[in-house]
Amino acid sequence: MGYEELARRMYMNEMKKETEDEREIWRRGTMQEKGACELEEGYRYVRPSVGTFGTRLANGSWDGMVGMVMREEVDFAPGPFLLTSARAQVIQYAWVFDSLEMKIIAAVGQPEVDPWGFLMPLGAEVWIGIIAFTIAIPAVSLILSTVVSTGSLTKRWLYTGFCYLRVLLQQNLTIKGWLWWEHVTVGVWMLTTLVLTRSYSGNLMSLLAVRHIPQPYQTLGDVMDDPSVTMIWQKNSANEQYIKTVTSGMFHDVAEQEKVGRLKFQFYYQFSDSLNTLVRRGDHVLIDNNLDVANLIVEDYSHTGK
Repeated sequence: MGYEELARRMYMNEMKKETEDEREIWRRGTMQEKGACELEEGYRYVRPSVGTFGTRLANGSWDGMVGMVMREEVDFAPGPFLLTSARAQVIQYAWVFDSLEMKIIAAVGQPEVDPWGFLMPLGAEVWIGIIAFTIAIPAVSLILSTVVSTGSLTKRWLYTGFCYLRVLLQQNLTIKGWLWWEHVTVGVWMLTTLVLTRSYSGNLMSLLAVRHIPQPYQTLGDVMDDPSVTMIWQKNSANEQYIKTVTSGMFHDVAEQEKVGRLKFQFYYQFSDSLNTLVRRGDHVLIDNNLDVANLIVEDYSHTGK
């Protein structure tokens, strides 16, 4: 049985719980012990000399656990292995038991005041509704004024528009001599602006009380667009092999960044030191699957307590 330390994941054995002193106790074990218990004959562990899952070398051979399985030095090797077309050509995968996502670890930004914070209290749909309502109600009033008015249309339009603007800016308004429908439209407009302005001012005050912490790297494209940051990926991994062999697309652009010093590959055991130095400094980001990222976060918390 070929194995590697990175593959020692915990599992729930038989999903059976026992009750002891009103506490639920789960029997646990490693994936290697799980596989060994199901073997009818004896077994032994064999670790790859390079300590990796397996990548294809420049001469076409494979190292790591994939190479051991391909050369029949072991009968099988427990994962988790990332599914790649290159690996599928030399080994046979078992069933898929998990789906991983890629995560980005970056330094925490400093709290700052967002200059566009005045737009944050309301969403895009609300802003569209406000603009539409702001145009619709005065337009109805202006059209009706045009139909029944006997004076100058230009003066009437300017006066009506100015009155609605005064309401929006919360200024006083004189409506003597207005018709009944003009009172109704102005009343609806006053109620609408009251609700909007009160809601907006309350939300804006709440947002300004809490400073904004920027998180600029939400996607790999965001990292690529920032020329000041360097990416760190896991060395001798399926990700490295895919990045270096793909001929187009986003990951090909990632590979090109190695020529300008924006791409580094490190072994997993080096990630912890890089996290405390390069990543915390703010000019590096670490990219790996969510399982390894979660382990790094737990390890970092155990050392720092935060």
